[in-house]
Amino acid sequence: MRPHDLVKFQLLLEYARSNSFDFLATGHYARIAQDKTVSRLLLKRGTDSGKDQSYFLYRLTQEQMKSILFPLGEIRKVAVRKLACELALPTAERPESQEICFVPDNNYRSFLKEHSPETLRPGDMVMTDGKVVGRHNGIAFFTVGQRRKLGVAADERLYVVRVEPETNRVVIGKLPDLQTEVMTVSSLNFIPFDELRTPMNVAVKIRYRSPFAPAAIEPMGADRIRVLFDTAVTGVCPGQAAVFYDGDIVVGGGIIETPEGMHSAR
Repeated sequence: MRPHDLVKFQLLLEYARSNSFDFLATGHYARIAQDKTVSRLLLKRGTDSGKDQSYFLYRLTQEQMKSILFPLGEIRKVAVRKLACELALPTAERPESQEICFVPDNNYRSFLKEHSPETLRPGDMVMTDGKVVGRHNGIAFFTVGQRRKLGVAADERLYVVRVEPETNRVVIGKLPDLQTEVMTVSSLNFIPFDELRTPMNVAVKIRYRSPFAPAAIEPMGADRIRVLFDTAVTGVCPGQAAVFYDGDIVVGGGIIETPEGMHSAR
């Protein structure tokens, strides 16, 4: 269970229920609706597509959604700002948060030094064939798809292809090395149904700000599915969430495993 799920949708919901509250309301831009064909609740994208936060909510269960309200789901952000000003709320003019809210002064290095010092150890920068081309100051400062501030001189554009916590290496390569046509996803949660039994065409988000990528998903056995993209996508990152959509309905999601065809540098 990830911190977001634990704090907001387990601990707070338990607190609300234990104190005789009927619902827990949050400010997420998403919607909950009743399925018209079966007795299940659906999670849908927020009306304001630019602020939609349904990507983060794919792990919600039917039992949790019975007690959750998303009052901003049908409202655009500009209207929320206007209403907050009319009500003279203290946060009406507060700038939007662009960083992680729990990192004081956006000082990531101090936060990581205290909570995850192993991510700040120097290590090798290697090409996909294993050739060492430089050193890094910590894997925490690199992400799959990154092409800036790599600290490696090259005649052509290079990207972070993979980050290897187990070897403390950052693997870099060319754009084709970053492209993925097939991946597997595990730790699944589906919302309109309990289990994927047959292949299904969906749109996939591989990170919050990524565009929707058309794909087919098919079952692979216990708690794993295969995702076959219509067109190769870049920046598939193991450990990130992949979330599946059917129109504005969240079908479900899971955690990305190592994309098929990706091999560790030797």
